[in-house]
Amino acid sequence: MNGVVRQRIATAIALALPLIAIISWSPGWLTAAVFAAFVAIAADEWARLCGVHGPFMRAAYIGLTTGLVAVAYVSRDDSHQVAMVLAAAGIWWLLAAMLLAVVQMREAPLVVPRSVQLVLGLLVLVPAWLALVVLHGLSAWLLLATLVIVWTADIAAFFAGR
Repeated sequence: MNGVVRQRIATAIALALPLIAIISWSPGWLTAAVFAAFVAIAADEWARLCGVHGPFMRAAYIGLTTGLVAVAYVSRDDSHQVAMVLAAAGIWWLLAAMLLAVVQMREAPLVVPRSVQLVLGLLVLVPAWLALVVLHGLSAWLLLATLVIVWTADIAAFFAGR
């Protein structure tokens, strides 16, 4: 096993064990806060990927994203609102899959304005956070099982080279 793989395994264990403990034994608000911190980090990365390099604009995007997470947290007990947010996310993912299929058939790359990319980030990050919180509210074990499935697929993709 090479050094890069060892480093990735050590990092995964160092991150997974505390996360599993938080999911298993922490109150819902703390788990939601930890997930919100992950979403804030992901929002920063999303902004960078969209070409937003100025610290003020990235901070504004992170603030907007975490603000929407806060609104979602307040609304998390309203099953109608949760269903609407998760349905919007599901529709977005279906459209994204179709768009990817169309783009792969084109010879020219698709140019998407930065503002659209940033809005799409909100449609990815906020519903993902909400889904994690809702799953945790249903059962910590259900959330852990879901995460194990995702982690397993990610690890398999890494070793398969895709």
